[in-house]
Amino acid sequence: MAKRATTVARGASATTGPRAQVRRVRRDGWTPARKAKFVEVLAETANVTLAAETAGVSKMSAYRLRNRSTAFEKAWQEALKIGIAQLEMMVLERALNGTEKDIPLRNGKVKTVRVFSERMIIHLLKAHKPEVYGVAPFRARFQTEVTPPPVMDTAEARARIMQMLDEIEAEPGDD
Repeated sequence: MAKRATTVARGASATTGPRAQVRRVRRDGWTPARKAKFVEVLAETANVTLAAETAGVSKMSAYRLRNRSTAFEKAWQEALKIGIAQLEMMVLERALNGTEKDIPLRNGKVKTVRVFSERMIIHLLKAHKPEVYGVAPFRARFQTEVTPPPVMDTAEARARIMQMLDEIEAEPGDD
């Protein structure tokens, strides 16, 4: 197999004059085809490891190239957006339609039932409506008193405590 070479730069030597620096093109390097394959698989799967394996390069070299090349970084980010959008659609489809599960019966037959993941549905609701299904609304439902603003100094804290004591004494109580 013949080795391919690429002229990189021309240099000058004091004794021989100008000469070309030649660097071999690595067979395992980032070719335009490998870059395209990597970005294509990343857009399909949102999985860097799988995209690197499919393109025939290491995951670390993919990250290094992303750090060196702004064009590759932009393509990477766009591919991830596409891949994650596809994953979201798959999750949504599974949450809405469930998955089929085979259940063996005693008579040797198999019954197919549709199963829904409640955990997946809850995660989707929290993601899309955090004001309703997030953690904060649950805390707010059980909170009976308004939380006072934080105390800045001891004099302010003492004044607040005295005010609360005065309010307690002023309430009509069980005398």
